[in-house]
Amino acid sequence: MAIAAQASASTAAAIARRVVRYADLVPCYNAFIDTRTPGSEAKENFTIIG
Repeated sequence: MAIAAQASASTAAAIARRVVRYADLVPCYNAFIDTRTPGSEAKENFTIIG
């Protein structure tokens, strides 16, 4: 039983290290050409590699 609990805890820790939180992301606001035209609405572009 202890081995299963340890494996589960290490799996949860591994998953937690790989989770990307929205609050940690840094957006790029000028990735799209239409963001430079007057009157267009700003868009957030995120690059996530994984």
